[in-house]
Amino acid sequence: LREILNGGAEKVIEAGAMLAGGHSVQDEEPKYGLVVFGEVKKDRMWTVGTAGPGDILILTKPIGTGIAVTAIKAGLFSDENIDSAVQSMAKLNSIPPVLSEDICSTVTACTDVTGFGLAGHALDLLSEGTALEIETERLPLLPGIKEMSDMGLIPAG
Repeated sequence: LREILNGGAEKVIEAGAMLAGGHSVQDEEPKYGLVVFGEVKKDRMWTVGTAGPGDILILTKPIGTGIAVTAIKAGLFSDENIDSAVQSMAKLNSIPPVLSEDICSTVTACTDVTGFGLAGHALDLLSEGTALEIETERLPLLPGIKEMSDMGLIPAG
């Protein structure tokens, strides 16, 4: 527990934030997470439900952590794949340095990819009447995720 809390505190410092509270949940498995509150100028706020035709999807890191955790629990993930997944999960979800101010100023929508997976969260991004096409072969996946998915190892949510 100490290592988890210390690791979380390190990430808070890395993000330039401060830890200001928390709460507990009683469950069979340990859980740890953080929530971020902040201020942003209204004209720079990124929300869901506002993506439109011609927009592109940018992922800040590879996807597949839900499948990775399911594979780890089932004992089906190699040590190498576990290491890759843990390294990715330990990385902050921050804006990639390669995105220029010009690109950032044209962002129309934003979300995180968590329990509903990419498909569920991508639907939340869309403005009314807008469809979405994902070129799945171009998605950045964590190592071993395609094989686990092909085996049907998909988390329940």
